[in-house]
Amino acid sequence: MKYVGLVSSGNGLGHSRRLIHLAMSFQEKGFIPKIFASQKQIKNLRSELDTLRATFNFIEISSYGIDGPVWLENGGLIVKPTTYVINSIQECDLIISDNSIWPIKFNNKFVLFGHFNWLDYWSIRGNHQFPERILEVYKEEVTLFKEIRLWFQFEDFKLKGEFNIKNVIPIKLLKYSSDLFFPHKMDEKSAWIAQGTTGLDENINIDFIDDSSLKFFHRETYMLVNSLEKPLVIIGRPGLGTIRDCLAAGIPFIPLQKYLDPELDSNVNNLEKLNLLPLIEVNQFNLSQHLKDLNLHKELGELWSENWQNSSQDCSDLRDQILSYS
Repeated sequence: MKYVGLVSSGNGLGHSRRLIHLAMSFQEKGFIPKIFASQKQIKNLRSELDTLRATFNFIEISSYGIDGPVWLENGGLIVKPTTYVINSIQECDLIISDNSIWPIKFNNKFVLFGHFNWLDYWSIRGNHQFPERILEVYKEEVTLFKEIRLWFQFEDFKLKGEFNIKNVIPIKLLKYSSDLFFPHKMDEKSAWIAQGTTGLDENINIDFIDDSSLKFFHRETYMLVNSLEKPLVIIGRPGLGTIRDCLAAGIPFIPLQKYLDPELDSNVNNLEKLNLLPLIEVNQFNLSQHLKDLNLHKELGELWSENWQNSSQDCSDLRDQILSYS
């Protein structure tokens, strides 16, 4: 039996969520997956795993290298991996790391996975805000990045930056086994506010929306798995996990505004390129008018469903790609 380690960035749920579905495809090939994730991610994944009746060996990790804005907001703590974490990574026959670079320090049978890496993110946003202790780790990861030989990158939502490698393999967004549990019936009088699980956008509110015809609920898109009905539209933080779920469910997503964040800005720009957003940029001042146009969102929902057919692939396809290149 071979071990595959799937290492998640701790910045949000989407990083670990796509890894558990990829891990299931490796299980089908006889691999034993080890999923390295934060305590919060593991907790939030339980409901979906119960629905799928899937079990994994989870190994709780902290931020051992450069991570995202949640990590920096919480003080940018960097600790050394425990001996158990290091040994667990070293015994894997393959490491697939979502955004994070630090695991290659302990296992060079390593592939990068995702639509960007944190070095690119911080090179765009500016690493001048790092204290000296973090800047040293950043410089170390710049060196480690040069050792990466393969990067499987979502082509439709890739963040363009200065850190790149020769062997970038373009891939599509992943279909999840739990997509089968998404509701088909639509509640045309409801809209969801999806703030994401990072805790960075708790200021998203609906106080300014003047529309009594819709009921608003604060719900994340991974909750679609156990919902009886889907909303007419979802509004909020344009993380890739949220966008992927909306595409898979055929629900139009509206980002309230562009954020001062390289990843989220890039995601919105890519949605615009795919013609998946209303023609007029939506913000808190004109959102009410958009929400009153019921037919607009039905038409957009059809566009999102149609796009999903061309912008997605099975996890088993990606698994086979990774194994053939590795």
